[in-house]
Amino acid sequence: KITRILELESNIRFSGVMYGQFMATAQGPYLIEINARFGDPEALNVLALLKTPLAEVFEAIAERRLGKLELEWEKKATVVKYLVPEGYPGKAVPASKLTIDEKKLKASKAELFFASVDQREDGLHTASSRAIASLGVGKTIDEAEKHAEAGCTAVSGAVWHRSDIGTAALIQKKVEHMEKLRKR
Repeated sequence: KITRILELESNIRFSGVMYGQFMATAQGPYLIEINARFGDPEALNVLALLKTPLAEVFEAIAERRLGKLELEWEKKATVVKYLVPEGYPGKAVPASKLTIDEKKLKASKAELFFASVDQREDGLHTASSRAIASLGVGKTIDEAEKHAEAGCTAVSGAVWHRSDIGTAALIQKKVEHMEKLRKR
């Protein structure tokens, strides 16, 4: 629907993958923004489960046949936690060195994706935004969250992350919030 709206309102054709950020309210859902960035947590969560080669997806996009492509997915759960510079999002600390404990990372079963970082002679340094994504994949959300959290602990430096992302407690809090909104 969004692609069709863009074509009608601006006469611009879009080929690709979009996802939205929505806010649930008592008056119904509101669209906050539309993105197409493959480095965002929303995209990393989904791409980690895509079994169809990404090159095939891009080829189908270029040839305007994405809707006809049969995509294959892993039946697993994912959780992404982003490590960000201390002070982010307000006033991030100046670039600081990061260290990754490879042994800890391997044991975590997480995969790290570098985002807003700089490789310098003395190693990896934060920039001013989301630095590293820790992706956990598992049979359940709980298992995926544990892997993602363990991946975060493999990174040291002047960074922080939301340790509650993907936890049962946060998910329950969101479910209860949605139930309250639906009752209004």
